[in-house]
Amino acid sequence: MERLAGVAPERRMPVYARETFVEQFRRRRTEVRPTSFEPHGRVVLWPDTFNNHFHPETAMAAVEVLENAGYHVTIPRKQLCCGRPLYDFGFLKTAKKLLEETMDALQPELEEGIPVIGLEPSCVSVFRDELTGLYPAHPSAKRLKESTMTLSEFIVREGERFKLPTLRAKALMQAH
Repeated sequence: MERLAGVAPERRMPVYARETFVEQFRRRRTEVRPTSFEPHGRVVLWPDTFNNHFHPETAMAAVEVLENAGYHVTIPRKQLCCGRPLYDFGFLKTAKKLLEETMDALQPELEEGIPVIGLEPSCVSVFRDELTGLYPAHPSAKRLKESTMTLSEFIVREGERFKLPTLRAKALMQAH
């Protein structure tokens, strides 16, 4: 199959997770109800395609971090996509449709000023940069731009609500 699809023999096809992040999140919501959960507020965690389908454990870890800090984590009510690949390859009409869907679906959260937290920097950049370029006068585009941040930016913004451990070890970091 890989040869027919034109995949180089040196490359391995990505392996899909047995259960997506969205499936795990929704199942967990019906099975587990924290008893001492007093939220500081609600946040929307953006389920990007990569973490949703290939590494759901990363997104579930983000949920755990946010909930342990006292936030009520939600995800969009329907399957959405930021449209980054479409935008990159010039399919602007289709990308705009996806962005319109996103703005419509997140409208209540945007009006409430609820933070939208992205784990994938490419999705975050679409909401911060490309969205207002495509919709310069759209009020929801401006709200989504202002509400969107990475998890690390949210942690820094919220400060002391996050009790992060001091690690005495070396770490490697890759800038996106």
